[in-house]
Amino acid sequence: PRANGAWAGEVIWNPMLPCQWVILNHVLGRPIPAARKARIRKHLELHLKLDGGWGMHPDPPDPALRAQPLAAIQDDPSGPADKDHAWLFHTTLGYVALRLLGEDPEDPLLRDALAFIHRHGPVHRIPTWGRIWLALLGLYPWSEIQPLLPELWLLPDESPVHPRRLYNHMRLIYLGLSYAYGAKIRARTSPIGEALRRELFPDGWRLEDFRRHRDDIAPTDLYEPIGPALKRIFEGARLLAKAVPGPLRRVALDRAWAHIEFEFHSTNWVCLSPVNGMLFCLAMASRDPDHPDLERALAGIEYWFWEDDVEGLRICGARSDIWDTSFAIQ
Repeated sequence: PRANGAWAGEVIWNPMLPCQWVILNHVLGRPIPAARKARIRKHLELHLKLDGGWGMHPDPPDPALRAQPLAAIQDDPSGPADKDHAWLFHTTLGYVALRLLGEDPEDPLLRDALAFIHRHGPVHRIPTWGRIWLALLGLYPWSEIQPLLPELWLLPDESPVHPRRLYNHMRLIYLGLSYAYGAKIRARTSPIGEALRRELFPDGWRLEDFRRHRDDIAPTDLYEPIGPALKRIFEGARLLAKAVPGPLRRVALDRAWAHIEFEFHSTNWVCLSPVNGMLFCLAMASRDPDHPDLERALAGIEYWFWEDDVEGLRICGARSDIWDTSFAIQ
């Protein structure tokens, strides 16, 4: 049982969440205690794949693969259906998080991760969620991210494309992403941000390169290619994004913020998941860096934490304290 008297089981997730938490704290200018830095590194070390990066599945690599030469594993083009291979998305976030924590790029852990990124990149081909988190650091141009229009929240409720029709997790994550996209949230320029640009984009950071890869996803992360119809939808959304007048964008952001506030209050600040919780904290801080509820919102993310010195710091994507405790009592 936990300290509050509840029984709870850890819902195993992947390294994406602690890495996003590191980025969140950097954007907000909040230091991370040394003990937690060490636990985040520990977690990443434990879930490292044989090809030098991190993947969607936290399962340890298949022991049979350990007998293969590392070069053979690194050159294998297998996609994300194989749990023993890393993804560009998770590996890029892992590398960025470790650098933000102060780790040396010459450290073997980081050196191998960066080699994976360059081997399976370029980083321009990271999936949209990765692009968003890089854009928050000034590492990806907001203009070249597939549009996540906050104006959709202004549509009538009966509209067939209103975000309210999305599955609850996707609806709330889209709510946070659309706010970040609409507000173009970005951390202050810093030496570590400039260093990350050079490391992730060794051939230079040019807008035309991002534009050329706008509809590309790295094979390591791709389940289904973007089809012609979806490309046309994205093209139309980009035209709409350019045509949105400033006053309308502000109204849309205010509407999105009203939904975010409701989610904070109706969940006692823990939100439906840590993903939308972190995005909502970014939205709050972008509206008011000294918002009186910011500390409470950030503390709500702690609900999702599991940490110890054995497995490090991890953040689960779901919690079931009431469920687990109810069954235990019965």
